[in-house]
Amino acid sequence: MLSPIIALPLVQASDGAIPFAAVIAAAVTGAFTLLQLVISKENKVSELQQGEVDGLRADLSKYIAATSYLAQLNARDDATGTVYVELARSAFDAASTAQACILMRLGGMPADPSAQALDVAIREIRDLLAKQSYDDATTNAFALIGLAQPVLVAMAKRIGTGQPFYRFTRGLFLGIFLLSIGFLILAALAWLTR
Repeated sequence: MLSPIIALPLVQASDGAIPFAAVIAAAVTGAFTLLQLVISKENKVSELQQGEVDGLRADLSKYIAATSYLAQLNARDDATGTVYVELARSAFDAASTAQACILMRLGGMPADPSAQALDVAIREIRDLLAKQSYDDATTNAFALIGLAQPVLVAMAKRIGTGQPFYRFTRGLFLGIFLLSIGFLILAALAWLTR
């Protein structure tokens, strides 16, 4: 019995389709490996982007709640005591932190008009808080929910479509796969008609 190493040249010499099949098999195997790597990376990127969406929702919620709480504190009869000052400082800190987080998240979407509108609205609320117009700030803060929806939808669409390299690789793999199927069919027809 011949070893596979010795038998391979004999088979290749007798059948010209075998080298093509080996090249096709290697190309498909390489494409599968590349596709696995790209899918793995795409999954990590999607997880990161989903974390950004969830973080934006959480920051908006904190911001709206802190702004509303500031308005409630301002409506109290005792708006000068030390308890009021501590509560107001805590709420203002929470609002400022959430605001900074939101603005940083929106900085990654400079060309999106809905993100720009949300950015402008948050800066207007910041100005109202600085002027101690807490009721107006709260009203505008609750309006952020409607302004944030298009931003969240845009972020979700970006996650759904995937990164450009992933889309390119997926198309490339599909092309290689279909091309290899075509070559295998042609090789099989050539083998059957000889």
